[in-house]
Amino acid sequence: MIFLEAIILAAGYSSRFPEYKLVQKINNKTLLEHTIHQMSDFVTNIYVVTGHHHERIESILSQYRQVKCIYNDEFDNGMFSSVKKGVSCVNESFFLIPGDCPFVSKATYKLLLESNGDILIPSYQMHGGHPIKISITHKKALINSKLSNLREFLDLYNKTYITVSDPWILEDIDDKETFNRIKGRLENENNRSY
Repeated sequence: MIFLEAIILAAGYSSRFPEYKLVQKINNKTLLEHTIHQMSDFVTNIYVVTGHHHERIESILSQYRQVKCIYNDEFDNGMFSSVKKGVSCVNESFFLIPGDCPFVSKATYKLLLESNGDILIPSYQMHGGHPIKISITHKKALINSKLSNLREFLDLYNKTYITVSDPWILEDIDDKETFNRIKGRLENENNRSY
């Protein structure tokens, strides 16, 4: 099997959440750990780009041998600065995903892994989601980009949308209400496999 690397974006303040959301737990794992667990079979290295809560995240993730925490000292400049920081670390094509998209199915990762294209985006009911799979051929251009965000960068290139039957690609946990809804649903389901 071909393996990729992965970048998880975890540098923000999570300002719409009363506590730091990425370390909130569902089924005894933090959201960040769920994100790692779902992708871990399909990647070699996982780079978690941190900022505001670097020490806290590093402590939680120290048990994961695949994971390297990368501090972005420019995280106040926005998410694209964290994308660039993560991309500077990779040496292979990679998945890119925010840390608050924790329940993307393993089947989605596998399908993206086995699909060809320089930029692959999973699509559920005609809506693109996460993770994005990006070819290593874009590394230099990404790092050197003067654009203000990732969307503008991706719009410069051909993208391939891969249809998946996985609504979790669209589910990012931005607020406490969403967290509580998902937590209640998952903790009431027995023997769930994502």
